[in-house]
Amino acid sequence: MTIHCRYVLMQQERNIQDRNFRQKKMREIAARRGDMMKHDLIQKNVLMIWFMSVMMIIAFTVLFVTPEGVRAEDNKPVAVVDGTLQVKVGKTVYLDGTYSSDPGGANLDYKWTLLSSPNGSSAVLSPSGAEVSFQADVAGTFRVKLIVNNGLSDSDPAYAVITVTEGEQPGNK
Repeated sequence: MTIHCRYVLMQQERNIQDRNFRQKKMREIAARRGDMMKHDLIQKNVLMIWFMSVMMIIAFTVLFVTPEGVRAEDNKPVAVVDGTLQVKVGKTVYLDGTYSSDPGGANLDYKWTLLSSPNGSSAVLSPSGAEVSFQADVAGTFRVKLIVNNGLSDSDPAYAVITVTEGEQPGNK
C-alpha cells in the first residue's frame, strides 16, 4: 500500500508541476500577446494619425490654395445670341445660342427670357434649348435675354434686340 500511496503522491506532485508549468507558459504567452497587442495598437494609432494628416493637407490644399485661373468667376461661360434681328410682322424670329461657350468645354444649359415686347403682342419663346423662336405678331421692339450655365456658374447675360416693322421685307417682292 505504501508503494501505491507513494506512487499516487508522486503522480499528484507531477500533475501540480505540469499545471504550474502550463500556467507559467500561458502567462508568458499572454504577456507576449499583450505586448504584441500594445505594439499593434501603437502602429494602428500612428497609421491613423498619418492618414488624418494627409487628409487635412489635401483638404486645406483644395480649400485655400486654389491655383490662379481656376476660380469659378474666372471660368464663367460666355453667352452669345445670334439670329434675325430685323423682321416684318408675321414672320418667325429665330435666335441661336449655339455660339455660347464654356472655357472648360462643359455642356451648357440655356435660359432664354423674353424681357419685353410691344403692346398687344402674345409672343412666346419656343422651344427652349440652344435655339429658340417666336412669332413676330406686332410691330415694335422685342428684347430677349440669354444666360448659359455650365453646372457651376451662370454667364453674364447676352441680349438681343429684335425690331419688327410693318410691310414687305426688303428683297421679297
